[in-house]
Amino acid sequence: MLPCGFSDDAWFQPRRLVPGVNKLQFGQTLGIYNNAIAGQPFGVLAGSIPYRSGDTVLMNASKNGRILQDNNPLPIVGSPRPDWIGSAGSSFRYGGFDMSFLITVKKGGVMYSATMARMNFYGNSLSSLTGRDAYFFSSFILGENANEQQNIGQQVGTTVTRYLDSARVKGKRWYDNAYYPKVDPVTGKQVVDKNGRFVPGDKAVGWFNPQSIAGDNVTGNVELALYDATSVKLSEFVFGYTVPPSFLGRTFVKSARIAFVGRNLWTILKHTPQGIDPESALNSGTTGVGVEAGGSFPYAQYGFDLKVSF
Repeated sequence: MLPCGFSDDAWFQPRRLVPGVNKLQFGQTLGIYNNAIAGQPFGVLAGSIPYRSGDTVLMNASKNGRILQDNNPLPIVGSPRPDWIGSAGSSFRYGGFDMSFLITVKKGGVMYSATMARMNFYGNSLSSLTGRDAYFFSSFILGENANEQQNIGQQVGTTVTRYLDSARVKGKRWYDNAYYPKVDPVTGKQVVDKNGRFVPGDKAVGWFNPQSIAGDNVTGNVELALYDATSVKLSEFVFGYTVPPSFLGRTFVKSARIAFVGRNLWTILKHTPQGIDPESALNSGTTGVGVEAGGSFPYAQYGFDLKVSF
């Protein structure tokens, strides 16, 4: 009998967990969660993403530059399980020399890199540079205020005089096609559609301090650190030489072979950032599959193999 109601034909897709329970959360790393969810691959990942209405992203109604998070319930963002894995290799021999290689392939699956999320938050990644110089120039060189940076300009009573230099970049904003939730002018409440979802209202056109919206890099939008885990690797290469019996002559050595052996020599294809191994995992348990956090850099292994028989 399989545990937790797993079906025999697809043990990794639970039809149910226990009576009355369709979801079990194993663990959390920054903004990502590992789960067992009925009808989904085992270990599926879920986390906060931008609140969207079609192709439009909704921003926080407080107009602080942060996105409105879609996290109730947490959306499923991908499965760490590959669609398939395989390998191909061959071996060759000429005289006393022999050579063999092995290429391994992992197709599909996603990986959440907590390392990249933290680098984005602390300003150590290339993507975190966006808007940094523009905000410094606007705030400290030109002395522009928040209203100018958000293209509001000067407001006297109900009359608004738009800032004339509204087209110039003055900081950072997440999305060009972004809107604030629509507000009912009578009730002052945010308008929802028939499905209970917010609908777009005024367009978000302002610029913000990159540091003030850096939190969205970590827990507000896990998509920023989610990568395709597909990889193709030269996993092993062996080049050897067998000493001819005639060379050994009348010695007490019957045979000898020496070979150069290399493993994990070349990542031919990957979609993760440089230095992030697509096969990294936080741990081998249920809380670490599909999650990379502070893993070591990919490294190759080199060695020699010597076989002697007497």
